[in-house]
Amino acid sequence: MKLTGKCREAFEKWFLDNYGFDKWEDVKPDFHNIDTSMQYGVYVDFFDSVGIRIMIQGGEGGLFYIKINYNCEISRDIPRHEARTKAISKANEIYNEK
Repeated sequence: MKLTGKCREAFEKWFLDNYGFDKWEDVKPDFHNIDTSMQYGVYVDFFDSVGIRIMIQGGEGGLFYIKINYNCEISRDIPRHEARTKAISKANEIYNEK
């Protein structure tokens, strides 16, 4: 799960402002080495701050589906890990298109 374009730039600034670091280059290796579920939580907080709401809900048989407040339903009946990755990717796309 990596952000691109202006979304990546905005995230890095937001991260530094909210977590008290001075330079993204000092944090980047550690951030990208933490578990994806922890990265996902930080990304969701960032997207909340810019008005993009991500929701992953459980469905049948332990599978999940994704909704984003831009009237966007991405996928149904996929494993949680895949749902997280797709949700962040779609939110990144939405942000870059704004």
